[in-house]
Amino acid sequence: MKWMTPTMEVAYYIGYNLRKEDAEEVALSHGVQPVDAVVSSYVNSRRVAAFETEDGEPCGMCGVNGSRVWMLGTPRLLETARNRWQLAVVGRQWVDVCVEELGPLYNYVYAKNERSAKWLSHLGFTVDVPEPYGYAKALFRRFWRCS
Repeated sequence: MKWMTPTMEVAYYIGYNLRKEDAEEVALSHGVQPVDAVVSSYVNSRRVAAFETEDGEPCGMCGVNGSRVWMLGTPRLLETARNRWQLAVVGRQWVDVCVEELGPLYNYVYAKNERSAKWLSHLGFTVDVPEPYGYAKALFRRFWRCS
């Protein structure tokens, strides 16, 4: 996995190929379709990054919209141990820089998505207890990180 230039085309590609877990999360939190979630996040963010597989296929995008940090990806994002390791190491570095330059960050993760909550903890976020949130009032965990 490697960094790539984030573009509208990349946002659409990821939206049309979004992981099942991410699609469920954006439906429950915001009541939107995957493509709308990725494109809106891309357009409205003050910082955006994207990554691709070793064979050049877009597999993830992340950013900061206001103080909300987000990441959405395709199934290929986590397909190999190397990708998961890179996402953990590079992800932590990216979040460190964002917090330093942009200030405190937060968002919500669907409570059933335990793998994401564990990854967020690894990135240095505090992950709170589940509470009703969003469009469907499903259980989500607020996560946040200050400098």
